[in-house]
Amino acid sequence: MAVNLHLLICKFFLKEAEIVLQGDEFKDVSVSTYPDLCAHPQKEGSRMVERLFAEPTGEDRTVMLVGACYLLNKQNATLKQDRTHRLCHENLCFYMLLGQNMIDHYLRAGSHLVTAGWLEHWQQHINEWQFDQQTARAFFAEGTRRLTLLDTEVDPAAQQRLQDCAAFLNLPSEVIPVGLDHFRLTLAHIVQSWRTEEAQRQAKLTIDRTNGKLADYVAAMDLLVKLSKIMTEDDAIRAILELFTMLFGAGYVAYVPRGGDHAGVSYSNTPGPEEKGRIETWTLLLKAGDAYATTPSGFCVRVTYQNETLGILIADLIAMPQYGQDYLNLALTIVNLCGLAITNARSITLRQRAEDELARSNADLEQFAFIASHDLQAPLRRIIGFGELLRDTSASGLDESSRQYLDTMMKSTQRMQQLISGLLTYARVKTSGNPTVTVSLPTVVRQALDDLTQRLQETNATVQVEDLPTVIGDEIQLYQLFQNLIGNALKFMPGGRTPHVVISSRRKDDSLTEISVQDNGIGFDERNLEKIFQPFQRLHSEDKYPGSGIGLAVCQKIVQRHGGTITARSRPGEGSTFVFTLQETT
Repeated sequence: MAVNLHLLICKFFLKEAEIVLQGDEFKDVSVSTYPDLCAHPQKEGSRMVERLFAEPTGEDRTVMLVGACYLLNKQNATLKQDRTHRLCHENLCFYMLLGQNMIDHYLRAGSHLVTAGWLEHWQQHINEWQFDQQTARAFFAEGTRRLTLLDTEVDPAAQQRLQDCAAFLNLPSEVIPVGLDHFRLTLAHIVQSWRTEEAQRQAKLTIDRTNGKLADYVAAMDLLVKLSKIMTEDDAIRAILELFTMLFGAGYVAYVPRGGDHAGVSYSNTPGPEEKGRIETWTLLLKAGDAYATTPSGFCVRVTYQNETLGILIADLIAMPQYGQDYLNLALTIVNLCGLAITNARSITLRQRAEDELARSNADLEQFAFIASHDLQAPLRRIIGFGELLRDTSASGLDESSRQYLDTMMKSTQRMQQLISGLLTYARVKTSGNPTVTVSLPTVVRQALDDLTQRLQETNATVQVEDLPTVIGDEIQLYQLFQNLIGNALKFMPGGRTPHVVISSRRKDDSLTEISVQDNGIGFDERNLEKIFQPFQRLHSEDKYPGSGIGLAVCQKIVQRHGGTITARSRPGEGSTFVFTLQETT
């Protein structure tokens, strides 16, 4: 808001002030005068000054009293300064026209200083002092050597009036051509000092307002951070009500959901019998397609996300209605984030339901796999048992074809038994896992190698184990993971090649370590990477490389249970490197 300065100045300097202030640099400054109070202030004149100074100005105007005579009188100490009423005290009014040293020099030399403004009515002033010519001459003769005009050159008649006055008083006279330069500098200094103080005040007000808004935004951000962590729509709505109540000091804050699980239910900080009527009133005020509606006591805003209306927020009976527009602007700034928070809460709820349903389905599937595999084991064991009994007791009575049929049946049954056993192992990875503890990987690898001693000796394999860390995990499952990977490295080996396996690790980040199991086996085409981790998927015939086809699927499931990932790098005929991550101890 622009503020203007009004100067109250002695009438003896009024003409000079009006001329100086005509310049463009003083467009925000005006001037008027106050009564002559020189030498012998009159009580009525003093009251007039006080009335002029105390007149209401409004926030956009500052009145400044400039002078010396009134302010030097201690009886006139009733003027009170505030932002719109200021005092500019000069020890001597003449200092505004000429430097203090020069003025003091003339005074010490016995000069009685006068201005063109005083000379304009010099006879009236002498009469007001109740002097006739004789007493006036006697009075001035006591301490005055000459009558000196500080000529600002604004009144061409001033020098003639000086001569007339000097002749009346029987005094010599002189003219000091001071011009307006010093007076212009004096007024410019007064005005510039006021402008500087006013600019500082405006800057402080701006800073205070900014700090106030910043405090609001900080508080809003704290609550918005809280909103981002909320998991349910109900909690999100209540946090938004708290946010609006705090920011706007509203006596009534309400939220009316549209859609979702809470449609038809209203929330407010002050529920009561009048709430239904208030909500209906605001709902009618907010027209279709409008983002907000206002009244003198508050506002309501539409909460949306991606063009979908989620609800209506009402803030009524706000503490400071004069800031209603600022409050509305702030509300419109954060309402989109409120919409995002509600949408996230709804998404979290839906996702949680889906996860719960998926967990139940997985549990049912795992239970089914366990029961199915367990129930199938019994008849298979009987088939194998009767087949072995038939082979041992009646093989001599069977012809060659019958013995081949029996051998095929036994092999197929044993193959089925392996598949069921693998299926059971796969299903038990999550359900039968032990709590995670600190596990030494060197110890786990050593145990796996001990159990593979016979195969290592049969193939003349070498296993190079580099430095391995201590991790967080299930020791039994990690043992199974390494046994499967090392066992595959020994199995998938071309004829005539001696297996060589390297087990190493590297720190991936602050919490994860990367384990590599590298071999020099047959390798595979990386286009089949996803396939090798699927249950019962094989890249080679069972006759050439026997097995259940579920080992790598079990490895993947173990790594996933430990919060890691597993992949592989390979080329046909050049070996494979299986890489997985585990959580390292800190």
